[in-house]
Amino acid sequence: IQTSGYNVWVERPYGPEGPTGDTLYHVNNTVSVTIRDLDTVGTILDVAIEAGANSIYGVTFSVADPSKLMFEGREKAVTDARSKAEELARLNNVAVGQVISISEVVGGPEGFYGGGFRGLSAAEGLGGGGAGPVSPGELEMVVQLQITYGIQ
Repeated sequence: IQTSGYNVWVERPYGPEGPTGDTLYHVNNTVSVTIRDLDTVGTILDVAIEAGANSIYGVTFSVADPSKLMFEGREKAVTDARSKAEELARLNNVAVGQVISISEVVGGPEGFYGGGFRGLSAAEGLGGGGAGPVSPGELEMVVQLQITYGIQ
């Protein structure tokens, strides 16, 4: 659990006759929670609400250490690039030569994590009592390489 925001502000309400003399203080304490056991997410959300949480801004899913998956993705991308280059070379009656350049297309943090709520539906108990339904679905990690080959 980590505090990610904390705000305190005062409100002095006005009525038809001007200031009411009341002073209201508001506090907003925002925390981020990392849960590693996905089976407990719904229960933890219920406990947070019972403890007074009145705004839950969303649940996101990610991979704690994506380095092995990114390595595997790069291996597959290199194999795929070589296969496509050979296909294009064959269609043009040439042969694939040596690699001229390689670059990874980077658009942010490693990989792309999406589809966290894929597959969530009414059939899975949406809106039922007890622990709220939370479906992690699938995470998709994308690796894009640009490889330039010489031709022979």
